[in-house]
Amino acid sequence: MNIYLLTHPESTTFKDSFASLKEFGYNPIIINGYTRYDYFKTNEIVYSNFRDKILPLGIESGCDLFFIEDDTIIKEPFPEFNNKELVRVAYYGNTKTGVIGANIVYINKNIYSTLKYDMENNISQHFDMYLSKFCKKYEIDDLNYPDFKWGEKIHTSAIADKVRKHKKVLP
Repeated sequence: MNIYLLTHPESTTFKDSFASLKEFGYNPIIINGYTRYDYFKTNEIVYSNFRDKILPLGIESGCDLFFIEDDTIIKEPFPEFNNKELVRVAYYGNTKTGVIGANIVYINKNIYSTLKYDMENNISQHFDMYLSKFCKKYEIDDLNYPDFKWGEKIHTSAIADKVRKHKKVLP
């Protein structure tokens, strides 16, 4: 299993996220991703980073992966998801249209080829809603793990260029 921590040069939260992973013995692979200055709409950035930078590394490694946004701080070790295809480990909640949030996502290597094909033949969009649509389209259980302990510190989002109201705020 590989852990990919998506960050960017302007991140004010990367150090806390990285430290929380190290605290539990993880050695994340740091991915310097696209920013709003790279000619993307703000709702396309995470999707494009995953499609272009993280998924190819997961495919090349042949290992399952955890994708983590750099404003996410873990407070416990990751659970085992060996027989699951896709699990939202850290997210904000559920709506009728899908799961809101993709702060930490576990993806099994068995769905890489389908995910790659679908992402390459889709438009860039909000990553969390894309995952919900993908799971529905390919009849993959869109599982979530509501008891995982995680959070975020209040910060200015480099994507939105504003302070976001977080639902999982840490002191």
